[in-house]
Amino acid sequence: GGNISTFYLAETIAAREDAVMLRLIFLALLLVPSTMLRAQSRNLEIYWVDVEGGAATLILSPSGE
Repeated sequence: GGNISTFYLAETIAAREDAVMLRLIFLALLLVPSTMLRAQSRNLEIYWVDVEGGAATLILSPSGE
């Protein structure tokens, strides 16, 4: 009797841990697209800069790079 109840308890704890992990993964997947949308809300910016000896082009992408 004792071994079966201990095994059942361990399985129950493992199932709860799996459920918590799945919830965390689900929340993370919900948050990733929202951060990507914020990063893409900016426009591509192009600046022409007059520098000594010529000109330079600065390109700022929507991700800020």
